[in-house]
Amino acid sequence: MSSNGATERDDGDDSSRSYSTEPNPNKRPPGRKQAKERLKIGGDAGLYKEAIAELILDKKEEKKLRELRWDEEKKMEDRWKETKMIQQQKIIIGKRQTDVGTRIENHVL
Repeated sequence: MSSNGATERDDGDDSSRSYSTEPNPNKRPPGRKQAKERLKIGGDAGLYKEAIAELILDKKEEKKLRELRWDEEKKMEDRWKETKMIQQQKIIIGKRQTDVGTRIENHVL
């Protein structure tokens, strides 16, 4: 058998070579090297790579939404604390005014 994949007859006549339809087992399939190069470079992304990229984007968006929700909850909590403090101050002021009013009444009587 010659190196180009052709088989020769036993009589040694080179003009009557018949070429085999079977590929030479020593050769790689065509395009294998180019496919490997594309994978190294990243030109052929593939389904998995796209799915992972989408997943990463979704995770980033979820993180932003969580941060926004956390900020809103923090603001609401701060507002609630301020409202509670104002209500407590009003109660204290109201008590002082009633205490002052009763003292004045006691002095007058």
